[in-house]
Amino acid sequence: MSRGSKPGHGFLLLLIVAVLILAYFAAYRLFPGMRPSEIPLDRGTAWLARKQNVDGAWRGEEIAVLRPGPAMTAFVLYTFTRLPEPLRSYYAESMSRAARYLDVHINPEGIVGMEPSGPDYPNYATSLTIVSFVALRPPGWEESVARMVDYLKRAQLDETEGWKPEDPEYGGWGFGGPPRPKPDAHRLDISITRFALEALSAAQVPAGDPVWTRARRFLVGCQNSPGDDGFCFSPLAGQNKADAEGRSSYGTATADGLLALRFARGPGERIEAASRWIDGHFTEQRCPGFATNHPRPWADGLLGYWLATAARDASPRNREQIRGSIAMRQRADGSWANQVDVMLENEPLLATTLAVLALSDSMR
Repeated sequence: MSRGSKPGHGFLLLLIVAVLILAYFAAYRLFPGMRPSEIPLDRGTAWLARKQNVDGAWRGEEIAVLRPGPAMTAFVLYTFTRLPEPLRSYYAESMSRAARYLDVHINPEGIVGMEPSGPDYPNYATSLTIVSFVALRPPGWEESVARMVDYLKRAQLDETEGWKPEDPEYGGWGFGGPPRPKPDAHRLDISITRFALEALSAAQVPAGDPVWTRARRFLVGCQNSPGDDGFCFSPLAGQNKADAEGRSSYGTATADGLLALRFARGPGERIEAASRWIDGHFTEQRCPGFATNHPRPWADGLLGYWLATAARDASPRNREQIRGSIAMRQRADGSWANQVDVMLENEPLLATTLAVLALSDSMR
């Protein structure tokens, strides 16, 4: 090229292609030199895409409670919306089919997961569908989201069903479905509450809405006192996995609690305290907070959920450890499965969704 001449179109095209290629592999910097078909995230996402049914749904294949469709579909779709680009765009058609499936399964009350065979984790399914619809904006999404948000606000345990501010259940969310007046707080816990708050935050429910004040009250009740600062699973006796009769903090509950505080605009000092708990107890090998002689293998059975939830707020070093731990456990076909079945992570569809979510969020 002579001095002062401009680069031709061919040169510019090559430059653009080179930049795109570099950007693609920069997103997966943990795995330098690998082709996309060799990268754990790409392989795991491709495995999930192959498992999608013709109707757009994902259904568990090995565990009966994960077979109905709405809850698993909502979770996989939510996970796909968190994929880094260009991977997310590559699966746009799969996400559109899943969104159409879920839209059909929103009942007149605004609940996803109320199936003829019985409730399919309705508060999880509804919350995850809201977050996904806000991210994807499929046709008619605003009306659908408005109905689901109205349901979630009704499902919060408050005065309308007999709960009072002094009740430990007040302000949280349970399993969902038909109203359950006090004292029946069906499966109330920090995990369901976290996803409900994530959905309301994604839908931009105004900060002045009383749903947030009630939620913050519940979250404060689940966080342990200064000096510990972690979260228990539920404020109700007999429902905490780490200590059935007490309030011992453990990893998944604290990671959910931290995210819930962020979504609910909780006190900064409580957010910082929960974050310190996670940093101080972090391990990529098991869910922290359980005694080594615990009678049930929760620490191992919760590993996938722990890594997926912790990745959202982990330090750069811990995110790198999360990616390495997950890559080591990937199976030859691109999927994952936990050998411990106490939290259903032995179902490959659930375990792979958790692994893909952890990898995606660890790259943000």
